[in-house]
Amino acid sequence: QVEPARFTGAWANRGVDGQASAHMLARMRQDVIALRPRAVLIAAGLNDIIARRGVISPADYVANIESLVDLAQAHGITVILATLPPAERFPTRPRIAPQPRIDQLNAQLRALARRRGLVLADFHAALAAPGLRIDGLHPNAEGYRRLAPVVEQALAQTRKEPD
Repeated sequence: QVEPARFTGAWANRGVDGQASAHMLARMRQDVIALRPRAVLIAAGLNDIIARRGVISPADYVANIESLVDLAQAHGITVILATLPPAERFPTRPRIAPQPRIDQLNAQLRALARRRGLVLADFHAALAAPGLRIDGLHPNAEGYRRLAPVVEQALAQTRKEPD
């Protein structure tokens, strides 16, 4: 579901479909730190809500994200934190109503970004309009086109000199 053409040249896409924040944390050293990037975009959470690999509390989710941030910053990597995109439904878990949990986690991600001085990429706002998701969850081509400037703006913010 990723737009592969966007991840060429200076980009390294290490996202793995279906993985939750704990799996990202387990891969952080090999998939991010070892590459020594200038910045990392952390986008995680929907698979934590789906609970494919076990239920995780909001507090444990935020702890995983904060640990990812800690590791990146300890290695001089600037963090861009992405909000969770909206989801009408989870095709593999149709009984879960995702939006209330997404709203809760996004509020916590925004607070974390403010508290830690992180750049925030608002994926939720970029994908809020109808017709931007294939299956009520994954972005379609237009959805990816709308995410591109959000990511580019976030990257531009990481390049600015602090006041």
